[in-house]
Amino acid sequence: MRLLLSILVLSVWPVLGADLGPQLLSAAAEGKNPEVTALLGKGAPVDAHDKRGRTPLMLAAQHGHADTVKLLLSNGSRAETRDKAGYTAYGLAVLDPAGRGDHTAAIQALPQPARPRVALDAIVAAGALISSCFMQPGELKQEVTNLALDAATAKEIVDYGRASGKGLIEIAQVAKPTDADAQVTVEIQPGAACQAQAGDDLNLNIEIRVYRAEDHELLQEKHFAGGFKGLRKQSVSNISQYGPVYLAWIKPQAGPMYWFIVDALYRSIAG
Repeated sequence: MRLLLSILVLSVWPVLGADLGPQLLSAAAEGKNPEVTALLGKGAPVDAHDKRGRTPLMLAAQHGHADTVKLLLSNGSRAETRDKAGYTAYGLAVLDPAGRGDHTAAIQALPQPARPRVALDAIVAAGALISSCFMQPGELKQEVTNLALDAATAKEIVDYGRASGKGLIEIAQVAKPTDADAQVTVEIQPGAACQAQAGDDLNLNIEIRVYRAEDHELLQEKHFAGGFKGLRKQSVSNISQYGPVYLAWIKPQAGPMYWFIVDALYRSIAG
């Protein structure tokens, strides 16, 4: 009889522990360390996960509870686990923090990932340069080429990263793309079309693609700065206005473009 009872207890224990998972997730998100300790002692799985694939460690880090992060790590929680969106605990704490508190201590309590090295390649595509009231088609393309919008866009992204990017990625000059962790292609697509008496209508689209360097797998892509449907359009009355208009659109996109690149990498490579 005693043997039978022992077998029954052992078989039921994992089920009871699993049932404690939601309680552990809630306690970790709220930073209730005594409750977390008690639940772990009762067999709650340290890496239980919710419907988004987030573990107690992820929730503790996301909500900025440094002591809870340390407690869960000391009990074997895996910092490298990713949720369904691809974030680790570190990625969530840095890129999707919850609440208004300072998350610095929680971030520092986690294993610190290496900064991804990014090879950034900016190019200008002329396909949307339809016509100009002031230039022939060949002159139009040459005029826009001379604006060096590719170099200007790359510089804006790099400068933003240095000033406000929290050191999360390194945009590096590399001998070949595979020397980096990721390849980022920034395609600047300036548009122009003659509107007779109104002058030239300008528009701008920027398309970013982030690839894993080792296998060139596309990780994420996104369009910035408007598009070709009038969401971003301005009429100009002479050639000299082209550069200022395009650059005025590019500059405020530097931050969103930088954080898009960071987000793509911390969902798949870093964190």
